[in-house]
Amino acid sequence: MQYISEDQINGFLTLFENNQDAFMTALMVVVLQALFAADKPKWNLISKKSQSWIRSHTKDTLDLDKIEEDMLAAVNKIESTV
Repeated sequence: MQYISEDQINGFLTLFENNQDAFMTALMVVVLQALFAADKPKWNLISKKSQSWIRSHTKDTLDLDKIEEDMLAAVNKIESTV
């Protein structure tokens, strides 16, 4: 079984300037996208509110869409090996 490495997690966390709450919120949105894509209408509002909250708690220069895309790729890579 493959996992996201500690280095990958720390790399993503660094992008959030070590704001663990923002990082974990983004990670949960990514998990919803990866594991429950078919149920998107059920969690889409939560996702939008989460992204808004993250943006209000991080620097304006944070490219949240790109980071979430990279995190999703890492999660999907794990899911494809399970």
